[in-house]
Amino acid sequence: TASVTGNQTDPDTTNNSAVVDTNVSAGVDLSIIKEADLDPVIAGEQLTYTIAVKNNGPSDATGIVVTDTLPAGVSFVSASAGCIEANTIVTCDIGSLVSGASIIVSTEVTVDSSTTNSITNMASVTGTQTDPDSTNNSAVVDTNVSTEADLSITKEADLETVVPGKQLTYTIAVTNNGPSKATRVKVVDILPANVSFVSASDDCSEAGGTVTCSLGRLRVGKSKEVIIVVGVDPTAASIVNTASVSGKQTDPDDTNNSATVNTDVSAEADLSVTKEADLDTVVAGEPLIYTVAVTNNGPSDATGVVVTDTLPAGVSFASASAGCIEADGIVTCDIGSLSNGTSTKVIIEVTVGFLTTGIITNRVDVSGNETDINPDDNSGVKDTALVPNPACILELGFSYTDGTLTMDFNLGASESATWGMWLFIPGTGIVPLWSIPILVVDPPVSFPFSIPGFPSMGMIGGITVLNPPGATPCVAFDFADTGQPLSTGLAVAELQKLIANPVDTMPRIGESRR
Repeated sequence: TASVTGNQTDPDTTNNSAVVDTNVSAGVDLSIIKEADLDPVIAGEQLTYTIAVKNNGPSDATGIVVTDTLPAGVSFVSASAGCIEANTIVTCDIGSLVSGASIIVSTEVTVDSSTTNSITNMASVTGTQTDPDSTNNSAVVDTNVSTEADLSITKEADLETVVPGKQLTYTIAVTNNGPSKATRVKVVDILPANVSFVSASDDCSEAGGTVTCSLGRLRVGKSKEVIIVVGVDPTAASIVNTASVSGKQTDPDDTNNSATVNTDVSAEADLSVTKEADLDTVVAGEPLIYTVAVTNNGPSDATGVVVTDTLPAGVSFASASAGCIEADGIVTCDIGSLSNGTSTKVIIEVTVGFLTTGIITNRVDVSGNETDINPDDNSGVKDTALVPNPACILELGFSYTDGTLTMDFNLGASESATWGMWLFIPGTGIVPLWSIPILVVDPPVSFPFSIPGFPSMGMIGGITVLNPPGATPCVAFDFADTGQPLSTGLAVAELQKLIANPVDTMPRIGESRR
């Protein structure tokens, strides 16, 4: 208010003063600063924004509010007390701030694992009072985003021990342990030399023994699985297989980017053997040829394959294929190695003795170093029927009545032959009786021969020799006694003293006895 006066009387004092009313408003300069704790930040990790608000005066500020609109690519985690988040907008009610005072609030977010490049975040501050400088009422932070994805891989085989020639299935699991989303995820499995590719999952392809599986994108915490099937080579001894994983992003831990599986190999080979003879019926004294076939039915190659043929009584070894040896009536053939699915044959020739009668049963066995999954077919048996040699038919019988020994000779040689008879009397030795030619007799006839006073002799042995023209003599030994039999070896030894050429006369022994 202002007024005026003077020395004279003022007739109108109503206009001697004047009043001016002026409204006064508080002035408040609020400012805001914003910072991020990381630059760059890894996608998938947390980022903390720090917001500093200051009242630069001159008046005290009231009704202060900070607003932080979160950018795309982040998600709200937490904020200071007095802050709330709704629809990606964080609002912090600061309240009053005296002139010159400051306050700090923070907002924590998680950068999405799929976020790339950079993120821009702006915060602003307002108050009740007029702000003479609005240029410092907002702040922007640009943060670069990098990506890291810790990819891990595991690998398992369906078998701890596999048989050569069989299949082996690998299961490979890839996991993204974060923090970022992984892209261009790829599995590479370089197959070892002793396996062959069979099949794999749809995402995989094979070229030159390398299996490549393109898995594409893999979110944090997620896994993908692929299957690879291989065939194990028949010659494989052990299998070591390694698979590795990679992606576009930096991997902070490369120690889990590969996995190796060791698989033991145990060979199994189903060896089988069959045996055939060239004759279904053989004549005593004639040769007999056996054909032995050995097959490896797999699944592995067989090593150390050996064929063993124990010759039956009544035959003698003549010859065999290369690689076979005979000792004490046992023929052993060293086959060696036999690949899966292959066969081989050996030939064994024997001579049937003149004395052999009935059925010749010959068994052969096969074995190898590998486990045989079907041992039931490791042996083969061949039965061959026998007929007497028609050139050596001599039936000899003994009877004893009233002290007289009667030897009954039934001769039925198929052709002219010379027949000799010797007696062995203990204490006396070999006593030649006769050697006479005989003719073909049909039907055979009996020539009885009696020795009286037999009991006084104690033991008697009879040796007969049939000499078919042009054939090897057939020699037989018989005995008659109430005691023990006479040794064949002793009788033959004594007989050799009486025969001019024992080697020619005695190479084979044969007879047919009734």
